[in-house]
Amino acid sequence: MITRSAHLSKYIIALSIWIVLSYNLAQAQEVQRTKTNSTIIDWHLQKWQPGKSYGISWNIVKDSLLTNQIPTPVVVAILDTGVDTAHHAIYKRLWHNPHAQNAPHSKKRHNKYINDKYGWNFLGNSIDNQQNITKEHYEYQRIYFNGLSSYGSYKPKKWAKLFHKKGYQEWQRAKTEMISNSPERLMARGLRFYQSLLPDQDTVLQIKFQKTYDYNDLEKMTIDSTDHTLVAARGMMMGMYRYFPKHTKNSDINNAMDSVIAYYQALPPTLPDSLGSYRTAVINFSKGKKGKRHYGNPNIAASDTRHGTHVAGIVAGIAQTNGFSGIGSSEVSLMIVRVVPSDGDEHDEDIAAGIRYAVDNGAHIINMSFGKSYSPDLKLVNKAIRYAQKKDVLLVHAAGNSSIDLDTTYNYPNPKVGRKKAKNYITVGASTNPHFSHGKIVAKFSNIGKNTVDVFAPGDNIYSTLPGNRYAALSGTSMAAPVVTGLAAVLKAYYPNLKAHDLKQIIEASVLPPDQNDPLINKEQKYIMQENSISGGIINALRAFELAEKWYNPENKKL
Repeated sequence: MITRSAHLSKYIIALSIWIVLSYNLAQAQEVQRTKTNSTIIDWHLQKWQPGKSYGISWNIVKDSLLTNQIPTPVVVAILDTGVDTAHHAIYKRLWHNPHAQNAPHSKKRHNKYINDKYGWNFLGNSIDNQQNITKEHYEYQRIYFNGLSSYGSYKPKKWAKLFHKKGYQEWQRAKTEMISNSPERLMARGLRFYQSLLPDQDTVLQIKFQKTYDYNDLEKMTIDSTDHTLVAARGMMMGMYRYFPKHTKNSDINNAMDSVIAYYQALPPTLPDSLGSYRTAVINFSKGKKGKRHYGNPNIAASDTRHGTHVAGIVAGIAQTNGFSGIGSSEVSLMIVRVVPSDGDEHDEDIAAGIRYAVDNGAHIINMSFGKSYSPDLKLVNKAIRYAQKKDVLLVHAAGNSSIDLDTTYNYPNPKVGRKKAKNYITVGASTNPHFSHGKIVAKFSNIGKNTVDVFAPGDNIYSTLPGNRYAALSGTSMAAPVVTGLAAVLKAYYPNLKAHDLKQIIEASVLPPDQNDPLINKEQKYIMQENSISGGIINALRAFELAEKWYNPENKKL
């Protein structure tokens, strides 16, 4: 028997394919031009020049300030999805654990992690290095099913004073998200998005037909296959007719779509009865073992390493024959800690264990390009953050890509540990270059927050390494965070006495706000950084090094 949920899933997949294929086809030429534009490959490293570039002036620092100085080694931990350790550019920059041991019972063992030569994988089986977690559920799903037996029949008015009220509220939030992501609601949202794309496609087709049309007209039309805009418009419009009669005229499609969307929105949500576990098949935590730290295996290249490899390349400052280089220097080595699945949300206990592993094994800075809106084991993570602060390790965290205000929503991990705020923690939003972003200075996907986002850094079209010895540009606050991490690492390399809170203070004090007189920036973007971040600007390597030099001056120890 095929359920309603199964039918909906099939249509959702079909709808997604239509949207993605049609949109990508229409945008293909723009993407190709972007990739071949040499001015974009390293735009984030170029000199800060309002009207031309909003880079961080790293190239000036590299070419003029560092030539006669000797750096000290710095270790940066990449807490991520893992890294392609065979990449010809990354391999030579990997951290080598001098204490790694092959024998589990060696008398000279430095820790309980066997053969952790380049780092550690907390998503792996301790016995079989080829058995690793790749996919995970989202945290709201785990919270919903974990609390279903306790809160499923909860009566708020009757039990309002019970001690687990807070837990119930979080469960209700997770339940709301479960409903929002049910097949019925996903279908309604997908159709609404599809509907928003139709006016432009309809305009293209009306020019072709010079009249109203229906499905049969679209089916009969002949077009040049090289006319990608027309091909995409026809494909998208024909795809819509699966949801209403084929004789519907294009002038009536919008109203027809409203009716279909309203139908799916009104259907009762279909929720699954249970949730399987990807984790227990690989890592078996018995009751009472929360906070356990010594598990996993050394396979840091397990699963899809695309995200982690790109992040690592940005931090490392790897030179390429095409002129690309990242932020770091040759003295920056990469410790790889795999704590994030390729699909789904990370577990708090893995994040906490990963932070502690990095700290205990000598990392000076930890890059964390991940995040979620729930944290059921927040205390474990907060203790790890406090531990890193106590050991003088800087944490750099991506703000997220949901275009939301973090001041008014949930975001984990974050620097709030109890009633205090960690002094070794930087939250990074993503900036872009208005020269190629239609006047924007804050990337359209970036989260913001007047009281939560510390700085902005370039995160749009950032060129870096990919698995298989490849390179490409990706966008996200995941790319902005390692730009900050790379700058912090080089500052630490050339000014080794700087503490974690010193690095944070220097980086934040040296930001530059957007130039209010720059005609490239849209009017509504003029003050957006000052209104939506603590520092009010974009990091700047040149100013940061100038401040670091003042900091080292015995006559001026304060910024």
